[in-house]
Amino acid sequence: MQNPNSAIERVKNHLAYKLGQAMIDFASNGGGYCHLFKKLYEIKKQHKKEQKIYQQTIQVFPQLKYPNLETCSDYEQALRYKFHLSYMLGEVLIKADKTWYKGGYFYLYRDIIQAKRDYDIVKNLHIDVKKLKNKEKFLKNYNLIKEILNLHKDYKPILNNIFHNFDFFIQHFNVIKPWLLSDDFYYKYKKDNHPYPSLLDPKKLNDENEKINYKNIPAELAWDMNLPLPDNYKLVWLIHPATASIAIEFFLRLIEIKFFLNPWIPAKKIYSGNYLFLRKSFGIIVLFSNYDDENIKFLYLIQGCKTIFTCTRDPISLIRHFLNHINRHETYKNITLAMKKFNLSHRFNFPSIVVLCSSKENPEVESIRKLLEYNTNLSIHFQKFYFTTQKRLNILKRYNKIENIECLEIADINKENAFNTFTRLAKKYGFTPPNDPIPFQGRVNRNQGDLIYLPVILYAHPYDLTNFNIEDSTSICDLKDGVSIIITTHQIHPKKEGFVDITKEIFNNRKLMFDNIILLVKSNEYEALKNNQELFLASKKYLNDYMDALEKHEQKIKDNLITEEQILGYLKDKKDLRIKLKRILDEDLTYVKEHHPKYLQKWKYYQEFEKLCEND
Repeated sequence: MQNPNSAIERVKNHLAYKLGQAMIDFASNGGGYCHLFKKLYEIKKQHKKEQKIYQQTIQVFPQLKYPNLETCSDYEQALRYKFHLSYMLGEVLIKADKTWYKGGYFYLYRDIIQAKRDYDIVKNLHIDVKKLKNKEKFLKNYNLIKEILNLHKDYKPILNNIFHNFDFFIQHFNVIKPWLLSDDFYYKYKKDNHPYPSLLDPKKLNDENEKINYKNIPAELAWDMNLPLPDNYKLVWLIHPATASIAIEFFLRLIEIKFFLNPWIPAKKIYSGNYLFLRKSFGIIVLFSNYDDENIKFLYLIQGCKTIFTCTRDPISLIRHFLNHINRHETYKNITLAMKKFNLSHRFNFPSIVVLCSSKENPEVESIRKLLEYNTNLSIHFQKFYFTTQKRLNILKRYNKIENIECLEIADINKENAFNTFTRLAKKYGFTPPNDPIPFQGRVNRNQGDLIYLPVILYAHPYDLTNFNIEDSTSICDLKDGVSIIITTHQIHPKKEGFVDITKEIFNNRKLMFDNIILLVKSNEYEALKNNQELFLASKKYLNDYMDALEKHEQKIKDNLITEEQILGYLKDKKDLRIKLKRILDEDLTYVKEHHPKYLQKWKYYQEFEKLCEND
């Protein structure tokens, strides 16, 4: 009995396959035509009987209905069986039987010869036939397209592209043929065996006067046809994790650079997002650091890049960042509504954090082994995500005429230098220079758990001046005419129009642990707060007490963070891990070593690591 969840078994149970297999067995073993006709008749009769029983069964037991063939896990492999000679011969026989009254059997011999020729055509193409979604259309148009197929018979990537998009290929053959026969196609793609050749001429895609251009091709189809992204961009930002990428994103937006950024979706959707963005807007392309098959393809579909922007840092500090990195999803679960909005009677509550590597509240230096051993999901994620800069550079440099690589070092974007750095970049590349240095002067990234719960709101209401019940949320839920005091940072709220900054009034000359924390009140509520001195003073006391508790909570997180010294100490007697890490770093720092050796010289922890490895 066939397995209903196996597409291969079900295709081999098709009448065409069974009839054709019987014809092939006859050709191999003989036995007389009468015996063959009897065998074919019995196969057909038994097949109809099985189909009738199946239909009767599912009428009584509908839950036994077979799933759609396309949903089977081996569906694509099963498509190959439709191109077996047995299946193609069976189709010819079925066609003759269906058209017997029109003389179908008179043409059977001719059709069998043609089926064998068609089988030889497909077999000699040396392609993955599962990509041939429309066998009949292909064979019907073979004489039209055989020149291209013969010319590119040894260039499988373009054959796969053609067959995967065969309907589009045939429909627009007159546009595609000159491109695939051109010298431009040869030198741009075929000569170097480019793995993702475009089915359309990229030069013409940017011209809206062309019949087929970026404006009228859907993003999903563009990805399937390997179309390069529209060239409507200034530079490519090559993100390197743990090198202040969140801060850089924030600073780029401050100088009014436009881009599509959603790294936590599949590469195909990232391509689609950039494709749609660049059809409408001028900006930059953001390349996240994932290095799987789809993301590698995305890299190959960037072909107009002249300038690359990236940032680097001491790799031991990078590892420190990863070891201390929180699991955002699990940590956010610990942030309650009472932590986000509270009144003057509420106690101070802060969420516990969950660290990604350790899966605990505190990071562990022993997690380094998890990162460097290939038998864990965490290590695969780390190595395909964190040390991919040189691999991505190699692809971009191979297929783009790179004129400049703007490689920053982490110190260029610290709070002392960020404003000047992005002012320089804005002027150099024609973007809007910033005019307010304050948003550049504080920590943006909160991936170590610091201030992860901000912004929060203190709802100051006269009701709570005499309310001491810490469980009472009446003022928040039911009472109006209170004042919402937002505890936030310059980076979370860089634009403050419509707000009054009351930080200095509340904290006076107090030295805060986080000098970027601010208190904002809506302009129309500020006067109400000032006019009620009892409420103002109560709010001031509460906020100072809240800040005491916040800083105590944050200091505890800070005290538990892994340091570079701990990492080097752990690696000191772990030769196997040092060798693995050095091999990774040697590859990923190739560009930096060649073009920015001064960076390596200032990375003291990396220098210490190199000394540890001297005798390995």
